[in-house]
This record gives sequence, C-alpha cells and structure tokens, in this order.
Amino acid sequence: MKNLLPHLVATAFLFVISACSSSGGSDEPIDTSTFSIDLSATSFDFGDVATDGTGTENFTISNTGTGSISITGMTSSSNFTVNPSTSTIAAGTSKSFSITFSPDAQKAFSQTIAVSSNATNGSKTIALTGYGVEPFYENIIAPIVANNCSTTGCHSTASKSGGIAMTTFLESKNAFVTDKAWDEIQSGRMPKGGSLTTTQKDELLKWIESNYTDGIVPVSASYQTDIAPIINQSCATTACHDSNSPKAGLDLSTYAFVKTAFTATGTSSAIGRIESGNMPQGGSKLSQTKIDLIKSWIAGGFSEQ
Repeated sequence: MKNLLPHLVATAFLFVISACSSSGGSDEPIDTSTFSIDLSATSFDFGDVATDGTGTENFTISNTGTGSISITGMTSSSNFTVNPSTSTIAAGTSKSFSITFSPDAQKAFSQTIAVSSNATNGSKTIALTGYGVEPFYENIIAPIVANNCSTTGCHSTASKSGGIAMTTFLESKNAFVTDKAWDEIQSGRMPKGGSLTTTQKDELLKWIESNYTDGIVPVSASYQTDIAPIINQSCATTACHDSNSPKAGLDLSTYAFVKTAFTATGTSSAIGRIESGNMPQGGSKLSQTKIDLIKSWIAGGFSEQ
C-alpha cells in the first residue's frame, strides 16, 4: 500500500488556504486615518465692554490629521456665545468661529470654552475674560480719560506716570478712589499741560457720585457707598480733615467721626458750612448733587452700609 500521509497533508493545507481566502476579512484595508486639531488661539481678553453692547473675537480650528473632524459642541453661556457651535472640518482644512461677549452687569466675567470633537490629540479649551461696564462710562467717561489722562507719556499702560495707569475701567476707578485723581483735577495739577472743561468735570462728578456706575445718584444714600467717596475726596484730605493733622480738630476719616460732624444742624454745622460754600476750604463748592446726596444720607438716618 502506498504511503498516503504526504497526500493528506497537502490536501489539508490547500483546504486551509481556500477557507481563509473565501472569508474575505483579510482583504479589507486597515483604516490609518489620524484625527487631530489645532486652535489659532487658546485665550481672549475682551477688555471693557458696555452692558448695552457686545465684543467679538475670532479664531480658527485647523484639521491637522488625515480624517474628517466633527466638532460636536462648544460650551456657551448667556454672556459668552460661540458661533457656530458645531461643524465638520475636512482633512487639511480650517474653519472660522466667532465668540461674542455680552455682559449684563458691571463686573468681571470669565469662562472656559471646551471644544468637543473626535480629535485624539488631547482636550482643547479657550479661556475667556472680560469686564462689563455701564454705557455712561464707556460713552462719556472713557473718552475724557483717554484724551486727557491715559495719553502717551502720562497714565498710559506703557508709561504709567507715578505708577498709575488709567487705560481700563478698573484702573480709572482706582485712580479716583485710591489715588485721589479728583483732587489733582480740582487743583489743576491734572491733566498736565491741559485742563478739563466744566462739562467734563461735571460728567466726572456724576460718575463719582453714582459710585462709578451710570452717572445717576442713588436716592437712598449710605456712608460706605455714597458719602465716604465725597468726604475722602473733598474733606478728609491731607492738611485738612484727615487723621494725621485734622484742621480745627475735626477728623473726618471714619464713619463715626463723619456721622458726629453731620449730626449737628445750623449754619455753622458741617452741612451748613458745605451749603454756604465755606467748606471745603480752598476748594470749589460741592455740587448740588453731592449736597443733596449728603442731605439724603442725613435724612435717612446715617446708614453705614
């Protein structure tokens, strides 16, 4: 009998080859596509934006892979919105997006936008910041400051004369609250080499008296919010009624001292001297708006907060 083993082995080998060929799986190509994106910017600072307006910034997302990218969503809020929020980006191409900042209050805003997609090269985010300001500041006060104070060589971001910049809302407010900018204006020392018109000074006063908001003086006055800024800028100044050398022994540097001073009535009282123009000494008479605000504070019972 012939040896049948070699023949059987050969037959089995052909059967295996035939079975593998007929399955079809090994003939399908392997997907080698890559999915990656790149953002043109990862942060935006919108700066000062009025509460009745908007600010817009643009960025692009580039498909740096070989497969199609699907942007499935970008987080938004009522203050920061992205358009469009979804998109498809073909390999080797880019897509433009815009972010709109719509502040609804005078305060700082911040948000981080997360870009959701099928990209595999890490999570992508965009950090956003901005400051909402009242239209009165944006339209009236900011131009006065920009044209007379934050100019080149003075209180600009680059020069910071005296270490003070006044290029943003917070910087300008701080200059008036902390650095006694109003005293400098009243004395004629600021702006250097120029002067403000009566109208411009009146507008600045409205802003100060409204606690740096919309130029409208609140009906109900409080010491911390409304009265202290007036006293600190016009009365409790150096060599007048400050705590170091109070003129005539009248210290107006604290709530308790101011309340005591304005409790008295009559022409020789603090409010009487202010209304007659005898106080502040050596300075301009307080505006009627300020006087009315102080009288409102007195009538309201000397509210501290």
